[in-house]
Amino acid sequence: MGIMGSFINKTIVFFVCLFLLSGCFPSFRPQKKVRCRINVKNGTFVLVDYVGTLDRDFPSEVYFVRDKDSVLVHKGYRTKNMSVKDNTLIIYLKGEVLYHRCKINDYSIMTSLYN
Repeated sequence: MGIMGSFINKTIVFFVCLFLLSGCFPSFRPQKKVRCRINVKNGTFVLVDYVGTLDRDFPSEVYFVRDKDSVLVHKGYRTKNMSVKDNTLIIYLKGEVLYHRCKINDYSIMTSLYN
């Protein structure tokens, strides 16, 4: 019983320590955050950013959402904000553009660099 009891005690202590350590450290997965949402007549433009990551690993994305369907409009690094003027969506960014769609549902898409 001495050897078996010692083994059981060590196993229980190991699993308790493992449980405590896993609860103390947060998850390092990137979390999606909606930074900006602009409602237009036929849908919504949504700027999605990833929180808790390096910019180089996960770029920001702009989607056009309509009737539970979404279309990727823009994907790039260091995208900060967006606005709609007349029939043009203006995306303000400071980094590199990975994907850019020129037009979607009567709206032209334009990117603008800022300092």
